[in-house]
Amino acid sequence: MHINIKMQKLRPETFFFTSYLLIGIFPIFNSLDVNNTQFLFLSFVGVSHFIYNLLKGFYKTNYNIVVFGLFIVFGLSLLSFISSINIPESAIDSSRLFILFLILLNVYVSTKNDPKLIDLALKLICISLFIEVAAVLKVFYEYYNLAIVDRIGRFFMYKGISGNINIAGLSMVLKSSILLYYLQNSSSLIKKIGLGLFMILTIFAISLTGSRGALLSMYVIILLFIILNVKIYFETKRANYLYKPLYYIIPFSIVFIITELIFNTLRMSYRTIQIIDRGSASRLDYWSSAIQAIAEYPIFGVGIGNWKLLSISYGNQYIEDYLVPHHAHNDFLQLTAEIGVIGGIIFLSIPLYIIYYIYKNFTKEKSNQIDYKFIFILLAVVVYCADSSLNFPLTRPIQSATYFTLLAIASSYFLKHSYIFIDQ
Repeated sequence: MHINIKMQKLRPETFFFTSYLLIGIFPIFNSLDVNNTQFLFLSFVGVSHFIYNLLKGFYKTNYNIVVFGLFIVFGLSLLSFISSINIPESAIDSSRLFILFLILLNVYVSTKNDPKLIDLALKLICISLFIEVAAVLKVFYEYYNLAIVDRIGRFFMYKGISGNINIAGLSMVLKSSILLYYLQNSSSLIKKIGLGLFMILTIFAISLTGSRGALLSMYVIILLFIILNVKIYFETKRANYLYKPLYYIIPFSIVFIITELIFNTLRMSYRTIQIIDRGSASRLDYWSSAIQAIAEYPIFGVGIGNWKLLSISYGNQYIEDYLVPHHAHNDFLQLTAEIGVIGGIIFLSIPLYIIYYIYKNFTKEKSNQIDYKFIFILLAVVVYCADSSLNFPLTRPIQSATYFTLLAIASSYFLKHSYIFIDQ
């Protein structure tokens, strides 16, 4: 009888949400490209979740502007086939975009019909963060002498479960925003201490990756969180909001000091200086090429998935040896170049709309009309957008699946009066 009760609690949504948010721990079967294997797995899960929601009557759900907007982006990616010089590459990348749309749609429908799933999703994000941090720290423990005595600096083994140290760092920063929510809102002193230690270990693991983008994203979290809480203070006159940023600032400061004492090139001060000194020139070249392509192909773009081919002709003046810029290091510019200006604007407008809507309305928390957890979702969305402006997380399921899940949660909770159409 006890077993039957547990089995009843194991709902299908638990499996679907776990698959989306813990995609990094699923086996890759010795695949050469981790991302492709993860997208393939997500396609099976996404379609299964869609069928499940369909059987439950999801077509009766209202669809808001965010869901509709991403559907339009996917439709425009199909239209970009018109100008594509390599249809198979377009088919591959458009199918990835469709998978991410399915995640957004499925999570939106599920959480709209059962808001309790929001807490499940956020807890799964923290579980994923714990696994990622543990994987990085395990390597640090194994190579302790190299890190502390020899001070070897960046080490590719700090990639954790993501396959790349930059992806690992940025993925942990994204999810640390959600950890911050639980740390700040825990009512138990023991839990606060435990979660505080977890935050310190998280930031230390991020520092081990040496990712400049991840470090920049942490500065963004600190600055934005201070601004948000100061705004709340002036509108609510609750002094406790003034010290809430310390929940992130103190762990960050502790790790900052630790890295200064035990590392060399992994010192956070050193990596901070290098945020601008290294990589900026090449990114400007990539962005310039993308903007040139947008100007030349504003309607249908160069074809989704084709940037990796056409970037050679746009960037041949600065390509060195065999290096080919497969990505524009800016998802917003690259997608605009691939599917056209309209699609790019809509894709950029989706997170901006979410950010604006949360920021505009969050002070209603004083009258219990808004859940404070969405402040941390705002932080996560901003971190992802910052990453998208410098890198290409759209092609990395461990980041993009979490991002589109959070967009869906924010959409289902907030945008209740911005429906585009209603199926009866």
